[in-house]
Order: sequence, then C-alpha cells, then structure tokens
Amino acid sequence: MPPAARAQARQMPPQALEPTQASHLRFRGLLSDGLLLLPEGIELKQYNAMADIKPWEMKKLDSIFGMESGYVLDFSNRTMKEWFEEEIGVNIEDERYCSQGNSKAQRLRRFIEIEPGPIVARMLDRLWEYRENYSQYTSSGNRQEEREWLVRLTQSLYNQLDDNGLQTPSLFAEDATLEMLVKSIKRYLDSGDFGSCIDRIHTYCMKRTAQVLSDRGHSVDQKTPLHSRFGEYRKLLQSEEGLSEMTNEIMKNMTNIFQRFNDIRNNSSLAHDNVLIEEKEARLIVSTMLAILRFIDEVEAQRSAGTSEQGNELNF
Repeated sequence: MPPAARAQARQMPPQALEPTQASHLRFRGLLSDGLLLLPEGIELKQYNAMADIKPWEMKKLDSIFGMESGYVLDFSNRTMKEWFEEEIGVNIEDERYCSQGNSKAQRLRRFIEIEPGPIVARMLDRLWEYRENYSQYTSSGNRQEEREWLVRLTQSLYNQLDDNGLQTPSLFAEDATLEMLVKSIKRYLDSGDFGSCIDRIHTYCMKRTAQVLSDRGHSVDQKTPLHSRFGEYRKLLQSEEGLSEMTNEIMKNMTNIFQRFNDIRNNSSLAHDNVLIEEKEARLIVSTMLAILRFIDEVEAQRSAGTSEQGNELNF
C-alpha cells in the first residue's frame, strides 16, 4: 500500500464502515507495512476467527492495563476513542463493543473477545507502548514479568496466522538470539520444510528447558542433554502441583522420545552433514515437539500468572 493510500485509509472515518470492515482495513495496512507477515499464497479472509483468550488471561490483562475498576490506563472516553481510531482503525464506541457494558474496560474486553487474534495482538503491543511511554498509570506488578508474559500472549495470537495446523514456538523471553531462532522456525513451518526445521526445534527445546529449570532455581549445565532436562522438569511439576496419571505417563514417555530426538538431530538433520529424514517422518517429529512445547507454555503461563489453585492437580 503506497504511503498516500495508507494515510487515506487511516483517515477514513471508522463509522463509515462496518466495525469488522474497519478493523480488517487496518489489518491489511499492517500487512502492507510489513508489521504482520502472511505465508505466501494465503488470503487474509482465512484469519477472521476470534482471538482465543482464556478467562485467566483476561484477568491478567485487567491488571496490566488497570482495567479492574472499569478504566483503561489513564484514558478518558475521548482519548481512548482517538487512540483506537489512530492505532487500530476502529471506532471503539461502536455498539458491537458495548454489548457487555459501556465502560472503557468493558469495551476493551469486548474488542479482545471478538476481533481476530493478530489484530488483538497488535493492539496489545501498541497499548503496552502507550503505557510505557505516555501513560501516567503505574502498575503494581513487576514490569519485567508483565512484559515477558505479554510477549508470550501476543506471540500466540500472532500465531493464529499459521495455516499448517502447527503453532510456532513462543518467544518466551526478550532475547535477540531466541527471536532469530523463532523466526527461522516459523519460516520453515510456513514453507512446509519440516526436515530442515528439526535442528532449530532441538535448539529451541534446549533453551526452553534451561529457562523453565532456571526459573525454579535449578542451574543447567550446557552439556546436560535435552532428555535429562525434560526429565527433571517433569519431576518438578509432579512435586509442585501434581500431574494427572495420564499426563505423568505421557511426560515419562516424552523423556524417552527426547533422548531419541537427540540422535535424530545429530544424525538426520542439518546440524551436520547428514542425509535428512523423510519429510512425512520429519513432520511427525516436529508436530510432536511443538505439542509438548505448547503444553510447557500453558503450564508456565499459568504459573507466572499465579492462577493455579493450591492443592489442585494441573488440569491437563
């Protein structure tokens, strides 16, 4: 989209469009700006699903953006309306955002509930920037922990763009190397090149398991193999919260699978001068690794938000 056309689109009165049209117009502008990337050949119309936000995640957003008492940061009705029109291209006072109430917090929650994940993710990123640079609001939470949690959430919302049934691993910390690694994995997943992705997934698993163990005060030697790290993590989860019998059995088996994964990485991936594993097998391996990584993300997000009920088993 040329700059002049982009400016014209942003200046178009949101009330002249249906709310969904207005937000998708802004979404197309973000895509053209290079702020969001679609896999080649994928149409925007495929990403109209509502954002998948869990109730406890919404409560966390309430805390981060000061929404518990009906407000949003230090916005007035006028400044919030102006902010949404400028940054997102929608009229936040439209009736579809007021169906649960007319306070600023109720309108923002409704926007989060009904708009596509990537649009919500971009809005949350922008709202965090506003909070940090312009707002007078002061959160009672730990800024670093809030930022890391929000990064994980927006990454999962952006990942609703993936069209191959696999979810890109989360950006679980602000780390330049990790960001490069996640982008590399996403490129391979989007292109369907699962064999080339295996060694990147292995590196990511090493970093993720080191992180979750470090968060619990357990130092990890770089030479400690992946299966040993994961086995230690399983034991910690069992002692912390208790795992269901089925989940514990799955995680025990995953420890053995991670040990085999080490061999695949060393002898059948691009980590060395190897003959790559067949593509259908590579997809099975990658999808299995991504499934357990998603489980870890959910456990760690729940832990960091402090939503686990004392004495209850993890509901997985």
